[in-house]
Amino acid sequence: MKTLRVNTSGASYEELKRIAERCGFYISQRKRHCRVETKERRWITNIPRHNKVKKPTAKGIVDRFNLFGGNVEIS
Repeated sequence: MKTLRVNTSGASYEELKRIAERCGFYISQRKRHCRVETKERRWITNIPRHNKVKKPTAKGIVDRFNLFGGNVEIS
């Protein structure tokens, strides 16, 4: 799998959602966030619907992607 890159200092909801989809995760829309799950429906994390996600939050989300098999590099 190709390594994906994300800049966590300016990451948006749409960018994190797109990366989750490219990693092969399932996205389930909720009212104020989206839920990211594996194809087996195992919960990975939630992504808040903000134009800019705070850097520590985005880093935590990317770390969870990598824990479940995503290949995402933080820049």
